[in-house]
Amino acid sequence: MPKYLKQSLMVVVVTVLVALIISLFQFLAHELAAFSDYLVNLNTLSLVLTIILTTLYSIGVIYINKKIPGYTGSGIPQFEAYFNQDFSFSPLKMAVLIFSNSMLAFFAGLMLGGEGPSISISGSLAMLTNKTFKEEDKELVMAANSAGFACAFLSPFAGLMHLLEENKKHLSISLIIKGLFIIIVSSIITYFIYNHDLLPLKSELVLPYKYYYIIPVIIVMSLVIGKLYIIFITFFKDFSKKSKILGYMLPILIISFLLIKRYYPLIGGSGANLFKLDVLDYSLFIILAFLIVRLLGTALSSNTLISGGLVLPMLAVGSLEGCIITSLFSKVNGIIDYQNTIVIISMLSCYAVICKTPLTAMALGLKMAPLKVYLLPLTIVLIPTTIIIHLLKWDNIYGELEKRLPGLERSDLDARNI
Repeated sequence: MPKYLKQSLMVVVVTVLVALIISLFQFLAHELAAFSDYLVNLNTLSLVLTIILTTLYSIGVIYINKKIPGYTGSGIPQFEAYFNQDFSFSPLKMAVLIFSNSMLAFFAGLMLGGEGPSISISGSLAMLTNKTFKEEDKELVMAANSAGFACAFLSPFAGLMHLLEENKKHLSISLIIKGLFIIIVSSIITYFIYNHDLLPLKSELVLPYKYYYIIPVIIVMSLVIGKLYIIFITFFKDFSKKSKILGYMLPILIISFLLIKRYYPLIGGSGANLFKLDVLDYSLFIILAFLIVRLLGTALSSNTLISGGLVLPMLAVGSLEGCIITSLFSKVNGIIDYQNTIVIISMLSCYAVICKTPLTAMALGLKMAPLKVYLLPLTIVLIPTTIIIHLLKWDNIYGELEKRLPGLERSDLDARNI
């Protein structure tokens, strides 16, 4: 078979696989979360039985992940190390374990999302395709990763920006061509198979210029909250490497979050519930408490022997940032009417700080509002935050987690980035 036909066939195979598997993954994630909500709220007996059975299942998950280590978390740091280093892993184990681990996280209501696993599962499918065709096409894997991101949010534009920003050191014409095809076509297929919406918050209101004095506040808070998000997660990652106790906390977290599902449903889960939080219903103190709980809960959830994504939790803390800002200025006449717009800008700026991907943040915004709603204020926010992050030489969350992968030395990675 001619090489160009072989590569074209590989692209088509990966496109179809990503669309089908990520559609199934997202469907099961949503349905399991809804089924869990039903069980824990049905009656006390159902709650108790759900807790017992889920806890027993989590013990099995711990056993499997101790026997086959290295396949927990979102899987993204492993792929970044794979692209940048001679870091190897089994794509079949990655796909199967990340998929199954994530289902437990969704059912139990842990503070994790499905976009990270969508990326790593898609990349694993591309690696398996490479093995099947006896090729080593890392561009195909990069394109598949970004297609997983696009399918998770049903946003091909966000997937394309993800491809450009996350792989800027490896960009080529062939990568862009493969990425365009896989991202667009897999997103379309996913849309027709399972049309979901991970970002339910919407806004049509353009923030008036008279309220632009809150922009410096958004800049400062995005930098602070974004850095705190990274610090919380990496602190517990370091702690879990030194002490094995955290890895065995999964049953305790399972019980805690199932109880939260019943009695405080707004707090748990990926954070999508927080996107429509009305600041008029909560005091500033309560919203700040929500923020601290989210930071701590996400850090704990992501550092036990389980899998899940960090993007939705990032957006969740960003939404709380927007709620805090709106609450702080709620006495100003009329500003409360623009809560959703302020929250969207805060979500996107917080995401951009944590991931160092401002263009992807812009693209994600199109899922929540027309470009005219957030383009100008968000651009004014992102320019100084991006400059500050680069001046301070902050690494993004996945870079920090990559440094903590077993077998990779921090000094080697720092030397590579010089």
